[in-house]
Amino acid sequence: MLKLCLALALSLAGISQQTAARPAFEVASVKPNDSGLRGYSLPPPKSGRYTATNVSLRSLILYAYHLQDEQLIGTNGWMLSVPYDVEAKAEGSPAEPRVRLMLQVLLEDRFKLKMHPEQRQLSIYTLRVAKKGLQMQRSNVDCATVAPTVPCGGFQLFQRRQLTGRNVPMDELVDVLSMLSGRMVADKTGLSGNYDIKLEWNPEQNLAFSAEAGVAAPDAPQGSLFTALEEQLGLRLQSEKGSVPVFVIDTAEKPAQN
Repeated sequence: MLKLCLALALSLAGISQQTAARPAFEVASVKPNDSGLRGYSLPPPKSGRYTATNVSLRSLILYAYHLQDEQLIGTNGWMLSVPYDVEAKAEGSPAEPRVRLMLQVLLEDRFKLKMHPEQRQLSIYTLRVAKKGLQMQRSNVDCATVAPTVPCGGFQLFQRRQLTGRNVPMDELVDVLSMLSGRMVADKTGLSGNYDIKLEWNPEQNLAFSAEAGVAAPDAPQGSLFTALEEQLGLRLQSEKGSVPVFVIDTAEKPAQN
């Protein structure tokens, strides 16, 4: 949780700096998508190219600042309903965190986006070792010496129902659990080091949850993310209230055609 708060604080600090002081795309195009299609595409950058298709401003902000949905406040109708296509090229092949910074600069430039930070009490999940003990194994894999059949140092997510990775640090697991659960996740496991992880669950199952008790409800169906996490990895998500950093949008404008 502390790491994520620090990352958000650094991103917010960048908002007050001059755009020229931060990395920017070499070239970029932002255009409304008038196709009328319902699908969208927001893949990670590849070889210095960033492409988003039929995506709302809200979705672009969530990606650029690495936020959960509840951490962005103040979007009005057009920020949700008007889709855009973004095509951008960076120098070289920068890592995704740097591309996110470039997208922040682009949103400020083209959409005149201005935001400010706040702390709010929201529902979060805490991650703890389950009562039966840890089930996932510490990794002894050297990523530099293995074939990339399974991601090493990170995850491969298949159809939001299967998660696999080798030599994965705990903060990466916490990050992906935040994305899958739709809430901030605070790591209370006390674990360090890297792990080999394989997790499978049924996303169609109703994730019954007892907000009052703060634990998975007794009648939670088998195969949910919560159940699979406890049975397969020996980890437990518990619902609590916590102070969460949020962004509040002050102003944004529809971009000029380019």
